[in-house]
Amino acid sequence: MKTKLHFAAAMILAAASLSALASTGAHTGAHTFLNGDRVSDDAAQRTVTITPDTKYVNVKAGETVKFVANGQSTTWSFDNPNIFEVKLRKIMPAGSLDHKVMVYVARNPDFHTN
Repeated sequence: MKTKLHFAAAMILAAASLSALASTGAHTGAHTFLNGDRVSDDAAQRTVTITPDTKYVNVKAGETVKFVANGQSTTWSFDNPNIFEVKLRKIMPAGSLDHKVMVYVARNPDFHTN
């Protein structure tokens, strides 16, 4: 029962995020991914090295972060204000992470998409 409730809540949040993106006609940035976009390394505002002890990373909406794990990296712009958590494994190069790391995206009153 609890799993069904979590799944239903996730589906409602996903639908709300999609409808919010669709309704923002003035927004000119096209997202390749709903959880942000991969960008060049020189756009990074900071670099976070993922160690075996890293379980989560906190970022703010609108922040661009370079993640480094096991000699591989990706730079990600958290440019979607409707996303609040991301599984780092989904945005890192394949095989670079050997454990679960969550990225928690905090609201940022200074970040505007329009």
